[in-house]
Order: sequence, then C-alpha cells, then structure tokens
Amino acid sequence: VDVSAAGKGLTAANAVVAMQRPPTGHGYWLLRRDGYIYAYGDAHDFGDVGGCTNYHGARSLLVAPDGKGYWIGTNDGSVIPIGSARKLGMPSTITAAPVSLAKRISRAAHSRT
Repeated sequence: VDVSAAGKGLTAANAVVAMQRPPTGHGYWLLRRDGYIYAYGDAHDFGDVGGCTNYHGARSLLVAPDGKGYWIGTNDGSVIPIGSARKLGMPSTITAAPVSLAKRISRAAHSRT
C-alpha cells in the first residue's frame, strides 16, 4: 500500500472520516468519505465500497470482533458489511437522522439473538 495514497489530493469529497485499529493494535484502517479504505500494518485490506454509486458517502467504520472484516456506515444510514462482518440488513426508507454505527450494530445483533 502506498503510504501517501490515503492523503493524496484530499478534498471534502474524499477526506478521511474514520480510523480504526485491528485487535492486534499493530496497524490501522483509514476510511475516506468516498468509501475507499487504506490498511496499514496488521490491518488487512478486506475490500471497500470506493467507486460504488448506490450509497451517499461513508461516515463511520467499526471493526468486526475477529478483526477479519468491518462495517462501513453511510450517510443514508446503511451499514455495509465487508469481510467477516455479518450482514445486518439495510433500511428500506430513511425517516430519521442516522444513528451511530456502533449503536445500530449493537441493536441489530441483540435483536437477532
């Protein structure tokens, strides 16, 4: 991974909006507003949603408990699973402001047990 790639040509449309560490604590992921993820150190690249046009910008990132995936929260309230992060469903309509990603995943996970 090119260390300068995440910061090259930053604009409001592609600014870094979230950063998370893997369970090992020896690396990190950077999530840009345009959906691209950059992995450094022990944080592995499991994919991203960069270039997808069916969501309205990335806003948050939460690492799966096993460290082998993550959820990307979008501005429209969608939660997109990548890698081992399990699918929690998508909202059919947005009627309120998006809830924080951690709260939303926690609620969904507890409602399915």
